[in-house]
Amino acid sequence: MSSLAEILKVPAFGKLFAFANGGVVTTPTPALVGEYQGARSNPEIITPQSIMKETVEDANESVVNAVFAIGNQIVKAIEDKDTNVYMDTTKVTRKITREQENQSRYKSSSMVSFG
Repeated sequence: MSSLAEILKVPAFGKLFAFANGGVVTTPTPALVGEYQGARSNPEIITPQSIMKETVEDANESVVNAVFAIGNQIVKAIEDKDTNVYMDTTKVTRKITREQENQSRYKSSSMVSFG
């Protein structure tokens, strides 16, 4: 009868690698998992990379969607913003007149030319 090591085609279980801090395994590797003190409340996850990627993407999907929604709201607010400039012509006229009067005291030419 073959040993488990022979069936799995891995070396005898002389040295086990601990993965409490994570790791990447690309070949058959004897491993010790769940060995650290906090494993019961914070278990290790052993999964192929593709499944982990899908899990992370699924977990982040709502956050990504929220960020895009906020971005869309900002763009819409900018697009909907009234960018027309409205001036009180009475105030503008007074200001120009005052400026012209000040300029005429120092120079003979006017800031604004009429005509």
